[in-house]
Amino acid sequence: MLSHDFEGFPCTICLKMVVSGFIVREHFETSVMQMLEQNPLMRSRLTRRFGRSIWQIQSQIEQVVHWKTADTNPEWPATSSIDLAVHHGLKLEVHQTGREDSHIFATVHHAVADGQGIIAAFHEMWLCYDSLCRGDTVPRIERSQDRLRDRNRFGLTGLKLLGLLPKLSVGLAGVRQYLMRSPVPIVAHNAIKNIGMPEASIHAITHQFSTHETERLRQAARGGKCNLNELMTAAIFIGSSESNVREAISNGNDWIRMMVPFSMRTPADYREQSAANIVSCVFLDRTRNHIQDHEALLQSIQSELDLIKKNRLPLIFNFSIWIKKMLTFNGYRPKKAAAKRCETSLVFSNLGKLFLGSSLVKKEDKRLVAGQARVESIEILAPLAPWMCIAWIALQYAERLSLTLRFDSRVVGSHKASEMLATSVNHLKGYAEESNVS
Repeated sequence: MLSHDFEGFPCTICLKMVVSGFIVREHFETSVMQMLEQNPLMRSRLTRRFGRSIWQIQSQIEQVVHWKTADTNPEWPATSSIDLAVHHGLKLEVHQTGREDSHIFATVHHAVADGQGIIAAFHEMWLCYDSLCRGDTVPRIERSQDRLRDRNRFGLTGLKLLGLLPKLSVGLAGVRQYLMRSPVPIVAHNAIKNIGMPEASIHAITHQFSTHETERLRQAARGGKCNLNELMTAAIFIGSSESNVREAISNGNDWIRMMVPFSMRTPADYREQSAANIVSCVFLDRTRNHIQDHEALLQSIQSELDLIKKNRLPLIFNFSIWIKKMLTFNGYRPKKAAAKRCETSLVFSNLGKLFLGSSLVKKEDKRLVAGQARVESIEILAPLAPWMCIAWIALQYAERLSLTLRFDSRVVGSHKASEMLATSVNHLKGYAEESNVS
């Protein structure tokens, strides 16, 4: 994460919660402080020791919550980076309107936590806030900081790893393909000129499916003997390549590379581990010629992801990082060594169902309520990177699927981004309709 952190491309995850109802500032700030206490990487800074970067957990925590008066519907805040050598990895703003509605904006350095870790930490914050509002005993989760050392072991022992080697060998062909192929950016551009020049503000658009549409998509996926994640992966390939930006890809045989994050949490990690990065990545390569055959595209994605999950191939990405770290004295790639060509065309991250099983989620509308505050909607944005000018995230909240596209406004115009999103959404809706008819 540190080697991909640039002034013009901050490696940060952005979160927005739209909240209706009154927020008690004192209780909210206390709850945020407890969230930082229970998730030590969120209050840590980086320091150098023996030529490598290490985390140093801070006992004194700087002011975190910044309160602002906002318009009725404030936009995403200005793009900003976080220097982990100077500050901890969380920025938090609460924009309040005159109607007692609030927009909570959080920026979290990706080196601190992945999307699932961030959601889990904020859930703990709302649990604390609800207890304070009710005057109940505040729930506290006791965690050992030493357990953070195990977060990149993924429950593996030496013997388990040896047993996995035959399965992992299946992925060697994929490694060769990864190294031999040269993916292209979705829109042709020179990313190097933007390394030190951040976007003026964050740009993202979201489509939220209705509860009925979400259920029909689930049923369509089951009827087609695939899952919703595979269906969305195909739709995003289609929207990213077949929309108004297709002229950027010079020919039908150019490779479009999608990065897909995989959670590597064990059941114990979900219960006991604090917010952290417990994630790996796989890469799906397709050409525009592949993508144009929609049925074959979905089948190939289903087969490839099934092979990846059965053989735990996401581990190969982590192994490559470990090896690279051992061979690199400084422990990370200097910022001046940004990739001179495209390594990944786009990213798609599916965070699944948020707050599943939470005691704060109301049966009536499936929304999280803490005190008088009700979380109406949630958006999360993945970081952009040099040559990777679009990033997609899917999540389900209040039984509604949302698909969000973050785009680099220096490269992709609003009209082109809207067309990409619309193409993906229309493909999903069309698939559900066809499945319903059949």
